[in-house]
Amino acid sequence: MKVKRNINKVEVSLWILITLVQVTISEAKTNGACSTPCDCKERLEKIIKYYDIRIASAQQNFEDNLKQLLKLQIATLSGDRSLAKAAVPVIGAAGAILDQCKAKLDDAQKKFDTAARIAAKVGKTYSIMHHFVKATSQLKLTADSTGYFKETSFTQKSLGKVQPSKCEAPSGGEKAAALTAETEATEPELPAFTVKTKMSVKCSTNSGGSTCHSATVAANGWTQLDLAHATGDVPDTTGAWRSNTHTTSADFGN
Repeated sequence: MKVKRNINKVEVSLWILITLVQVTISEAKTNGACSTPCDCKERLEKIIKYYDIRIASAQQNFEDNLKQLLKLQIATLSGDRSLAKAAVPVIGAAGAILDQCKAKLDDAQKKFDTAARIAAKVGKTYSIMHHFVKATSQLKLTADSTGYFKETSFTQKSLGKVQPSKCEAPSGGEKAAALTAETEATEPELPAFTVKTKMSVKCSTNSGGSTCHSATVAANGWTQLDLAHATGDVPDTTGAWRSNTHTTSADFGN
């Protein structure tokens, strides 16, 4: 009777294992696509964590079933011969299933390790993009009291400087997004961001900011170039300079 009980226990465990490896989707929920480098970095971390937990859970199920199979083998050797004979096919089938599971687990772990390494690099890329999007550098030349620009006119010269900037808290939409068995199949692809350079040229005839479009630069007048970056469209006002600000875009070379 002990052998029979162990056989039933193994059969139930194997049934649970087979059930767990099947993906069941019912009324799948859908996450919206992430929209900023920081939100996408957050989403990427959620994806990696989700699959890491799934593989670890499958590995634990495999180990539990392997222990049950070993218990059955021990019980068979020490139990009734007639029941032992009946248990042999079950043990053989269970061993074959576990061998298949082990091969799939090893393959899944190998693919996950590769994906995790790639994800780490992509995450760093998102961080770098965020640094650029948050940074604005500047070059400003201020005329002297006679309206001339001289070697001492460089009053701001941080052009091209990019300071590291940490991601803020995820957006409301990203906080609500969760990767689950229900959302896995409909998880949108991570968007491909294009970082564009945004150059804004400003000029003033005086210290107050009056446009120099049709006026001569006078005492303390200035010319300023602001360099920023954006993941969205950058307006180009090249042919419409009728104020003290002129903006144009440029390729960043992602």
